[in-house]
Amino acid sequence: MEGWDTRGNQTALLRRPLASLDAGLVALKTALGPDHGTATVAFLIGGPVAGGRIRATWPGLGPGNLFQDRDLAPTADIRALAKGALAAQFGLSSAALARIFPGSAAVEAMTGPLRS
Repeated sequence: MEGWDTRGNQTALLRRPLASLDAGLVALKTALGPDHGTATVAFLIGGPVAGGRIRATWPGLGPGNLFQDRDLAPTADIRALAKGALAAQFGLSSAALARIFPGSAAVEAMTGPLRS
């Protein structure tokens, strides 16, 4: 997919790549069905990212460590990373983050995803 590197007229230029991304994610979710695992990985990339760190813990794959006795157990909430990055990049308040991520009041923004 191309067309992500925009400098101006972003609303018009990103419409097509975002629509393609949306369609791809819907297709993936549909193809995976209801029994598709729980934990995943998120990468934060870009110039201001304070990189080189892992911000979760490894729960292991042994007996008693799997979520629902089948999946890698999640140890961090992806919304915490997103909240932290948005707050750092755009100076968003907790109230603004709560509007962006409804129902996530218990999830605190991850600190330090971006260099200051």
